[in-house]
Amino acid sequence: MTAGLVWLAWLIWPRPSDEDRIRALFHTVADAIADGRYRPIADAIDTQYSDSSGNIKPDILDLLRPMTPLNPESYHIEFDSIRIIFSDAETARADIDCKLFIETRQTQAVVQTIPASVTVYLHKTDDRWRIIRAEGWQQAAERAGFGHFGP
Repeated sequence: MTAGLVWLAWLIWPRPSDEDRIRALFHTVADAIADGRYRPIADAIDTQYSDSSGNIKPDILDLLRPMTPLNPESYHIEFDSIRIIFSDAETARADIDCKLFIETRQTQAVVQTIPASVTVYLHKTDDRWRIIRAEGWQQAAERAGFGHFGP
């Protein structure tokens, strides 16, 4: 009887949709960037990540290393829109319009606001969505002073 109730509860208990999971992934990454936490970002990026600029996962993680609580600047991402398109049950593309705010950590004064349009490609493995490619962030990173990305 108890096993039957547990099974029934599992069947009817609302679970987040894939779209909700992808949106949550982006918000988790944005929060991790704002907090200077490295691990959630590393977990969100697939080991097979590569983009048109030739970057792979270790390159992205190296870029994000300075975004720690010890850095005099802090970073905040605000999403204007996130449009998710599914190719099939295991692949999706998200078109994101956002703003990157660079602030002084001491006074929280905004030093720079950088608009960005980013296209993120995702793959679902083991019931988790991970980023396998992202385009458009390179121009925003260059405007933010992180260096040159691309051919």
